[in-house]
Amino acid sequence: MVDVGYTPEFNWRTHGGTVNYEQWIYDREEPIARFDSALVEQPEQSLRYFNLAPRPLVLRRLKLTPGGAPLVEGTQLYWVLRRSATISGTRTITTDRLADIKVEGAGSDLLVMKFFSRDLGGMAASTRKLTLTYDPRLRSYIYDFRCVLKVSSPEDFYGSEEVSFEYSDPWFVDLPAPAIVFPGAWEGRYQRFIYEAPNGEILQIPLNHFTSSHKYGIRLKRDGYFAAVYEPTGNPTFQFLGETALKTVLSVCPWGYDVHFGLHLKPEELSKPVETRFRILQLPSETAKRMEQDARLPALKPEELPFLKVPAYERQSSFNKHCDVNKPYEGIDPWPWTPLSGRGHCWDETEGRSDSFSLRISKEDDGLAQWGMQHEGAGGWMEPWTPRRAVHITCFVKTRDLEGAGSSIAARYNIPNEPDVYPIVSSPKIKGTKDWTRLSLSLDPAPQDAYFIHLFLRQEGRGTTWFDDLEVEYVR
Repeated sequence: MVDVGYTPEFNWRTHGGTVNYEQWIYDREEPIARFDSALVEQPEQSLRYFNLAPRPLVLRRLKLTPGGAPLVEGTQLYWVLRRSATISGTRTITTDRLADIKVEGAGSDLLVMKFFSRDLGGMAASTRKLTLTYDPRLRSYIYDFRCVLKVSSPEDFYGSEEVSFEYSDPWFVDLPAPAIVFPGAWEGRYQRFIYEAPNGEILQIPLNHFTSSHKYGIRLKRDGYFAAVYEPTGNPTFQFLGETALKTVLSVCPWGYDVHFGLHLKPEELSKPVETRFRILQLPSETAKRMEQDARLPALKPEELPFLKVPAYERQSSFNKHCDVNKPYEGIDPWPWTPLSGRGHCWDETEGRSDSFSLRISKEDDGLAQWGMQHEGAGGWMEPWTPRRAVHITCFVKTRDLEGAGSSIAARYNIPNEPDVYPIVSSPKIKGTKDWTRLSLSLDPAPQDAYFIHLFLRQEGRGTTWFDDLEVEYVR
């Protein structure tokens, strides 16, 4: 517990031991945040930076209380701009080229840092001012960010009624939880996000890997809070100040639970500097508990209702365990099986091979329908691929009156947010009316840049297929 009269003494320090030096913010002799502009490789590059910023400017490992553990894993210090489509396509601009850092107030209880950056071509310049203080009432550090953007050619963004620029995408320590059980895994933190809506109501977002409307189009009241809850070790919170709250729309990534801060503007507003202001802090435990208890779960959209519950992905699965879009994970945080292309998907709770559960596709058209799971592997919050091994996949398949190309299982390696460059490997297909038949395929060890396997349960043609007793094995 921090003394009520605690006074910090902030400093900016450079660590030795490597010529690729580390730069840290300190409170007295305690490191509380690290500035990072190192090269980021896969799969983190795809997840966090969409393969757009090889050396992103990021403040990492933020502690929110003196003597506490880091709670915010990182927050970006640059803007992501997308301008209007032209004859050459849509171009993304990021102000991730560091020009300078200026520090004021070292050795005091108020540290001011300014990070100056621009994009590669000179389209935009960013000044991000961090004012770091300590609030004895909250017993929390206050990271106050003022983000100023100057666009050199505003007319390049004309042509639409509104533009959206991302000004940060922070994420949390030990979140998500592991997607499967494996030795030495971390323990996940937090099960919900809560936020103060424009009407003052407190709403919640259950943390799970569903791509649901809970996670998109999030708006806040002026000076509203958005927090991760609840853990006794601390509840990291973002506060959006003044007009920033009114112009910001948040979205939560279903892969990594990072929170995208999108600023929505009229194109004519770009003729003068654009400014946002937000804070990172820790809510007092009693406040976080009260807000979590008061938080209401918003209703889903009608088109989401048929798949509120679907099987959870397991490497050995009879599809008898489920994920619920309206509930957070418990313990491990598994990926849900997802209806992909086509129609006729159903989680069958009445028919299976080893029990009464299976995944089913039943349809009357000739096209392709698939169940899919797109995050098997080291990038899906599973154990590291060290060493890389061949993968053997089997599943039992049953068909009834199946016409057309037939049903199969399939898989491919993948790099997210990039065009597919690795082929789909498929098992043999079966059709007609067949009892439970074991289908299998094998993948060679993963290519160097790939950290994901996409799995597919496929029916091409009209009729009915059941899939059960899946096994995914890394060959030793």
